[in-house]
Amino acid sequence: MGKVVLKVLDSPNVNFSSLKGAAAQLLSHLGISPKPEATSLAEYLLKNQLQL
Repeated sequence: MGKVVLKVLDSPNVNFSSLKGAAAQLLSHLGISPKPEATSLAEYLLKNQLQL
């Protein structure tokens, strides 16, 4: 059986540059290439604290 491994991401604050960094980290953990569309979606999910 497979195991679920949870990873903790650095929590972004309102600062735009840290949000970009956290979005890049999220995409990296998910194995998604950092295309502009994927980055925008990751930033939106993190900014609005939506669960993945």
